[in-house]
Amino acid sequence: MFWFTVTPGDIVKRWRPLEDAETGVAEQIIEDAQDIFESAVEAAGIAAPAPDDERRKRAYIRAVAYMVIRVFKNPDGILTETLDGYTYRRDSAVSTGMLQPTADEIDQLRPTARPRRGAFTIRPS
Repeated sequence: MFWFTVTPGDIVKRWRPLEDAETGVAEQIIEDAQDIFESAVEAAGIAAPAPDDERRKRAYIRAVAYMVIRVFKNPDGILTETLDGYTYRRDSAVSTGMLQPTADEIDQLRPTARPRRGAFTIRPS
C-alpha cells in the first residue's frame, strides 16, 4: 500500500491530457514511481508522512507526477538534440528519461524543525 494515491488525473493536471494508450501505461509508471520515490525517501532517513499531513501529501503527489512526466517527455533518455542546425541540451532531470526523484523532491517530504519558543526553556543536560 502506498502512502498516498496518485492517479493519471494528477499527470493531466500538471501536463496535458493523456491519450488512451498513455493512460494505461501511466498507471503502471505511477506505481513504479511510487515504489522508487518511497524507497528514496526512506533511504534519506525520512519517515513516512502522516496520512493527514496535507502539505506532504501534495508534495508526494507532485513529486510522483513529475517523475512520470519526465519519462513521458523523454522516454529514450536523450541528452542533446539537434533541430534545424541548433543543438540544445535537455535539463539533467529530464534527460535521463528514467524514474528517479530529484533531491529537491525528496527534501519536500522532510519535516521542518520547529525552533523552541518561550521565555523559559529548560534543556536537559
